[in-house]
Amino acid sequence: DKNVIKEGISSYKQLERRFTILGRDPLIIDDFAHNPDGIVATIKSAAKMCEGTLFIVFSIRGSRGTAINGLNTEALVNGLEGLNHHIMVTSSAAVVDNANTVKQTEMDIVLKTLKENRLKYVYNENLYPTLKYALKTAKKTDTILLIGAQGMDPANKLIMKIKKI
Repeated sequence: DKNVIKEGISSYKQLERRFTILGRDPLIIDDFAHNPDGIVATIKSAAKMCEGTLFIVFSIRGSRGTAINGLNTEALVNGLEGLNHHIMVTSSAAVVDNANTVKQTEMDIVLKTLKENRLKYVYNENLYPTLKYALKTAKKTDTILLIGAQGMDPANKLIMKIKKI
């Protein structure tokens, strides 16, 4: 029935943090991308939309262990191969609860994997200054891709706060 189809389309709401565009000039894309396949797919999709440098703001998965963080970082490395990029890593310390706090071993595996693959990065424990740095550094033709699970959840509100300053 056409009316059912119309109603379905008009009531559709995009899932939160699933390749959500938060801004333009520069283009800002937010995606939960919490597993290796999701990370690679999200990076490849964002790269197709990017006219300049692809800025990655990567939130470490807190309290999920070294295995998933190692795999996620390897996916980040693989997804960025051949791309003009700039990596920023954060633990999102000030905005996560105890269940999502990044442990030292989790941070160590992420940074070690990036170093082993000779990828340059900027690390900041907190999300706010990381986002502020990305917004200050990116040009209008660049794309900022926010990747991460719970640690990146407050990013949209923080970006709005930064842009008002």
